[in-house]
Amino acid sequence: VTFDAATAHKNLLISEDQTSLRLTSDPQNVPDNPMRFDKVCSILASRSLSTGKHYMEVDVRACSVWSIGIAYGSMDRKGKLKSTTLGRNRSSWCIEQRDNHLLAWHNDTNISCGKKPSKLQRIGVHVNCERSTVAFYDAESMKLLQEFSPRYPFLKSCTSATQRPEQLLTQE
Repeated sequence: VTFDAATAHKNLLISEDQTSLRLTSDPQNVPDNPMRFDKVCSILASRSLSTGKHYMEVDVRACSVWSIGIAYGSMDRKGKLKSTTLGRNRSSWCIEQRDNHLLAWHNDTNISCGKKPSKLQRIGVHVNCERSTVAFYDAESMKLLQEFSPRYPFLKSCTSATQRPEQLLTQE
């Protein structure tokens, strides 16, 4: 997955090769544009996934609160509304850790995935375009956490004031 820097919130620092990022407390000096998330700390991938199977992993060890998912490129980017928040609209699906629970979200409805596994370190995301599914896994054990049905990679970074940000996404 290659990130689209034009969509990145100003507090996301993207690597030179645009394949990893980290949350920073120092806002980046980036121009505002209609594609950029301005209130929600999020980013989209540079291209839509429309064919084949794709797998990526997200390192969540340094994050106490996070959301990881996929969204259509038409998802709203301006403001702090349900339409711009992953899983709170019809254009996105996610798995989220909050208050020591895992929740799966779509269209502002959530399903409990149970308590946070004590050693959850990486989330695997498998997108199968032929079947129109996205599945989220505990990448260490490959235990299925949740499965949905859509298609555009999206990442909302962790938000933790007490944890040090580090690399969040790697391809495998």
